[in-house]
Amino acid sequence: MSKFEPDPRNPAAGIARLLGGQRILRSQLDVLLATLGSSLITLLGVFGAWRGGKTTGEMLAALSLGIQNPWIEDYGGNRPTTLMVTETVTVMRDSMYAALTEVFPEGVIVREVRSPAWDIEIPNGHVYSLRTDRGAIEGATVCSTLVDEVHKMHHKKSYVNYSARASDARAAKNMVIACGLPIDNGWLREEFDRPDDARRKAIYMRTADNTHLPPGYVDRLRSSCSAREARTLLDAEWHVFEGAIYDEFDATRHFARDVGDKRRPVHIGLDAGHQAALVVAQEKERLLVRPGERGLVVVDEMLPDGTSVEGIMRSFLSRGWRLQPGYSYICVDPRIDDDQLASIRRVLAEHGLEGVAIEQKIRGDIAESVLYGIRCVQAALLDAAGNVRLTFTSDLPDVERGLRRSLVKYRWNPRTRQPVKDDKVDHVLDALRYIVAHVLPSAAAARASELDDFTLPSR
Repeated sequence: MSKFEPDPRNPAAGIARLLGGQRILRSQLDVLLATLGSSLITLLGVFGAWRGGKTTGEMLAALSLGIQNPWIEDYGGNRPTTLMVTETVTVMRDSMYAALTEVFPEGVIVREVRSPAWDIEIPNGHVYSLRTDRGAIEGATVCSTLVDEVHKMHHKKSYVNYSARASDARAAKNMVIACGLPIDNGWLREEFDRPDDARRKAIYMRTADNTHLPPGYVDRLRSSCSAREARTLLDAEWHVFEGAIYDEFDATRHFARDVGDKRRPVHIGLDAGHQAALVVAQEKERLLVRPGERGLVVVDEMLPDGTSVEGIMRSFLSRGWRLQPGYSYICVDPRIDDDQLASIRRVLAEHGLEGVAIEQKIRGDIAESVLYGIRCVQAALLDAAGNVRLTFTSDLPDVERGLRRSLVKYRWNPRTRQPVKDDKVDHVLDALRYIVAHVLPSAAAARASELDDFTLPSR
């Protein structure tokens, strides 16, 4: 019996051998069953949480569809094909291809061509065409289509175009499989969340259901992401960009009578511009987090209008807060220009503070990402394990552009799925974000930048 032939007495046993001796997860078996010719399902959504087994599941589905659709004489010089689409060449190489070669049995790939297009052939003549979202597929007719990272497709027409390719009449079964995070990008949830349609099915793969993970692994993940992130990234529940961005914030929990200690050093976040903002924070030990882990308390804010960066820095130092070389960070807007940076360094030099680090994230870097920073703040306000790492002194003023009002006003734009920029509340929140993303980075947020850019193996 070959490595990938099913055992007639126990079909799961053949799959276990394929997976290196590990038992297939129930959700992965559901994915496989949906690919069988006896199944009515032609449109399958596979929505996986971190380490939920999604990657292995979708590659098992691809293998199943390829085995069921061999070359026959009607194809002539052509080949039956599964189209596999993902976002970029990097994702295709490091995620899709890596997962495919991990799941497919050794020796099952008999031919591989990477130029001008990336095609992989198995012994029965079936070909897997790996393409990027920007690749040329017009006119292609295939047996099945597998769209990876489907939540990144903000325009449904691209997805519909890929789906329409799965129309090969010679195939035993035409099927479209869409895989990704359960992120409602404006059309995805509506497309798959239809329990009354027998042709469609959505399978949700939770992290906790992956029995191959080591003890305590899920709990460690929960302590590194916000409660909102956990619902999507661990529990595979739909995430919708709507309402308050910081709904973890609760004034009764996050504002405390903690005025800060001017004998201890601080970090500052600075958002430059006509309506600038500067946020001052001190590190503080937290009772709810793991031993030795840091927390922050925001002890002051400045909201100048029409003031130069140099003027803001001088005003800040006049308040008596202490910057300590080798310890303190000045976290600044990534768009701040060289002259403004020079003025900060000039003020620091005048006060003997040349060793204070200025942290300016390069545009395009993950840590500079607005959504990454938002997730760091969300996790600091309240993570999925109930830890609070970020609090605010109750002495912060109740003013229009201040943190006290801005935290509850910050909203998602329901159309763009981006934060609403109104040149009022966002400046002080940007300054806060710069500090938190640097001092309290979230490992979960880094791996799920924009809830978009992660791909993890399933086992």
